[in-house]
Amino acid sequence: MKCRHCNSDLERQGKLATGGTLFVCPNCKRYHEGTEEPDLSPNAPTITNEQGGMQSHVPFAFHLLDANATMAIARVFAEGASKYARDNWRLITCEEHINHALTHLFAALAGDKQDEHLEHAGARMIMAIATQKDGSLEKRPEHDPKA
Repeated sequence: MKCRHCNSDLERQGKLATGGTLFVCPNCKRYHEGTEEPDLSPNAPTITNEQGGMQSHVPFAFHLLDANATMAIARVFAEGASKYARDNWRLITCEEHINHALTHLFAALAGDKQDEHLEHAGARMIMAIATQKDGSLEKRPEHDPKA
């Protein structure tokens, strides 16, 4: 992983209670939380289940995602691709995605029924997560990188 402040390679410090990994930048001494790239190769660690079955360890729990909610968010992505263009959302900053997500959340809280606000908020949050390395949050005037 790279430091989002100075682009130096980060050094792994240890695991966090949240399941993430703590990294430190040797150059600017800032701490970062992140996840290491999962090993999905044929050489991934092997686990054995209660029945003795062996398989590669998968660090994901996709089976815990609600299928209907996931399909509703995927429908929002399909509508956006049809209306704008495939992957148009990647041309929008993380900060703008968060603003739109919050707009949808507050509209839902206010009882607005003009749109599927929770589904759109969920889609915008996925977009924000995917674009968070664009630097738009660090460029905010209120952002204090020393805090």
